[in-house]
Amino acid sequence: MTDAERKLLEKLAAEGKPTRLLDEELALVRRLEADGLIFLVGLRAIVTPKARRLLANEPKSQKADRKPPFGFLE
Repeated sequence: MTDAERKLLEKLAAEGKPTRLLDEELALVRRLEADGLIFLVGLRAIVTPKARRLLANEPKSQKADRKPPFGFLE
C-alpha cells in the first residue's frame, strides 16, 4: 500500500461516515475498492472493516475449530 492510499484510508476512517471524494482521489479509491478496502457509493466512500483492521495492524481473526452438530455422522 502506498503512502497516498494509507493517508486516504486514515482520512476516511477518521470521518466514520460516508465521505464525499475529490476528483483526484477517485483513482486511488478505485484501486482500494478492488482490494476490498473501500465500498464506493456514487462519489462517497465507506471504509470496510478489513481496512480498519489493516490500519490498526490487527491480526486476521481465526475461526475456532467447531464440533460437528449433534447427530452428525462422520
